[in-house]
Amino acid sequence: MIEEDTPRGLDGWLALLCIGLVLTPIWILVESRGYPSLFTDASWAALTTPGAEAYIPHYKSLMIAEVCFQLARLLFSVILLILFSREHYLFPRAYIAFRVFDLSFHLLNSWLAVLVFDGHADVSMFDTHTVQQLLLTGIPSAVWIPYILKSRRVKVTFVRGKAGSE
Repeated sequence: MIEEDTPRGLDGWLALLCIGLVLTPIWILVESRGYPSLFTDASWAALTTPGAEAYIPHYKSLMIAEVCFQLARLLFSVILLILFSREHYLFPRAYIAFRVFDLSFHLLNSWLAVLVFDGHADVSMFDTHTVQQLLLTGIPSAVWIPYILKSRRVKVTFVRGKAGSE
């Protein structure tokens, strides 16, 4: 049972979480800024045309999948902002799902890059960029998932839209 004096609302630690939620779509857009040139410069044709000297099998599929995942991350992060601002009951579960999705995306993308570039470039699964992405994803997950699961404020704040809550 939740006591009446339990803090409610989007302040306290949730204000910090809100800052992260606002910055997430911006960060995804910054991460994605190089994609347009990737598909339009001459290297795209050289890397994706069978028979070309620089051709890398599955490179095209990897890049298209990566762009699709980035778009999904962007859409998911915007949906989280909406759920958060509306104090919707689905926010806690959706946030945890996003953190797991985000971490999984970075691990899967790194693994696939190693498979695709094997024999074509010296690529390590845990290169500097990947480690940075895993830390930027893993540390907030390690902090916020337990908070979301244990916080009484979260339990009493995110109740809108639930049957019988209003």
